[in-house]
Amino acid sequence: MEINLETLETFIIENNPYAKKTGVRILEAEPRRVKLSFPYDGTNFNPFGSYHAGALFTFGETAAAALIGMTFDLTKFQMLVRNGSIRYLKQVRNEITIDASFPEEEAKKTEEKILTAGKGDVPVTVQMKDQEGDIVCEFTCAFYMRLPKK
Repeated sequence: MEINLETLETFIIENNPYAKKTGVRILEAEPRRVKLSFPYDGTNFNPFGSYHAGALFTFGETAAAALIGMTFDLTKFQMLVRNGSIRYLKQVRNEITIDASFPEEEAKKTEEKILTAGKGDVPVTVQMKDQEGDIVCEFTCAFYMRLPKK
């Protein structure tokens, strides 16, 4: 089942109160690709006027989940984040974006592996960029995906 931007927003933003509170927006969504933005908003700041580390982690996890949603048929699989890490590379004081994609061949191999084994980990890395196009953070996580229990 392919999902569209509206369905993805409902699944990823509307059903996730914390992501919704932060103001994350999905700008573009197509098969195996998403683009999201994160507003430079005082409610997402640390005491020093830049993004709070937890807010950036939330943005990364939200974008990674959106990418999984645009890559795999979530009516076939259940997913849960198994782990996540973030590298902070540069302090940022403007809106940031993530434009991430999942290679088609890798998606096919991953889906076959999960269908055969009934479960598996799916690693995802997304890069956050500032308005100048510089990478400011890199978020990596693994989604545990499995076939629904009958």
